[in-house]
Amino acid sequence: MESQIIAKDSGNTVGTTDQMLICVTGVQLKDESFWHDIQSELSCNQWKWVRHLVIDGLSIKEIMEFENVSESAVKSWAREASRKL
Repeated sequence: MESQIIAKDSGNTVGTTDQMLICVTGVQLKDESFWHDIQSELSCNQWKWVRHLVIDGLSIKEIMEFENVSESAVKSWAREASRKL
């Protein structure tokens, strides 16, 4: 699995600290039961964030465009999902 630090202007920051998120590419979904368990712990929107960011490799800006929501909405999904996970 390859990981890299996301550029600050990509929109992939968390909280008010502008701390960078890690971008992980090449995630394989070999363990379907694991992802089902994760999904069962999250709301629909929180799962969208996990799926788009972790599995699909989209940036926050791309998730905003795909879901037609604001940046604050996507970051809210991320905060809440992170708390649950």
